[in-house]
Amino acid sequence: MLNVDEIRSVQLPKVLRGYARPAVDELVARLAEAFEQLEERIRSLEAELEDRTSARDELQRRLERTSAERNELASTVEAVTQERAEFVAAIEEIKNEREARAAYTDRLEQELGRYREVEQSLTGAILAAERSGNEARAHADREASLLIEQARTDARNILFQAQTERERLLADAQRIRSMLASAQAALDEPLPSRLDVSG
Repeated sequence: MLNVDEIRSVQLPKVLRGYARPAVDELVARLAEAFEQLEERIRSLEAELEDRTSARDELQRRLERTSAERNELASTVEAVTQERAEFVAAIEEIKNEREARAAYTDRLEQELGRYREVEQSLTGAILAAERSGNEARAHADREASLLIEQARTDARNILFQAQTERERLLADAQRIRSMLASAQAALDEPLPSRLDVSG
């Protein structure tokens, strides 16, 4: 394939009959100029193709980074979702435990009421025993005093247990509020955005 210099250096043989030399030289010059423009255009297209290839490679790298960042973000969201589910399960467990403790406290209060009824019944028995003879009365007094003391001891124990359970329930309620506040703060915290692909 001829290049521009070869076209311009073409020397056609002179003959008696043929084309006019100036016209041939002008045509060769025009062909050389056209060929030179064509070569320049080819070089320009090759440079543009190289630029586009570089741009395509850069875009591919950005897409890969974006895909990696998207996967990382998906993993972070999944971890946060899992942590939130664990918080919800823990709160539900604490709620059930609190309800169980409340029911247990109610049973203790009912038992305390029954002990008070027993105490009242014993008091009535003492009053009835006082109408008996001195001997039976003294014996009844001793028995009633023992029973009343035991009932009062049991009642004090039950009251102490009820107060202890009440304090534990208050502590559980405070712990639940703290956990709820921590969970809300964790959910309200914005996730870092790593989806910028400009760089």
